[in-house]
Amino acid sequence: IWVATNTVIQEIVDDKMRGRIMSLYIMAFMVAMPICSFIFGNLSRHYPLPKLMTLGGIFCLFLSLWYAKAKE
Repeated sequence: IWVATNTVIQEIVDDKMRGRIMSLYIMAFMVAMPICSFIFGNLSRHYPLPKLMTLGGIFCLFLSLWYAKAKE
């Protein structure tokens, strides 16, 4: 998946913006995922996993709606 996503992003992005887009992509997958995994791992000691997964899904939905609205 990593290679396919990386290839698609580099193919569809303009040459001038490729470095910026790839840095955001790397930041999202190499920084945000481990941090969120750490947070959810610690929270799973106190809360049931299905509730945490629901909370994570709601958070992702909220962020995507916020991004869509900000992009208008």
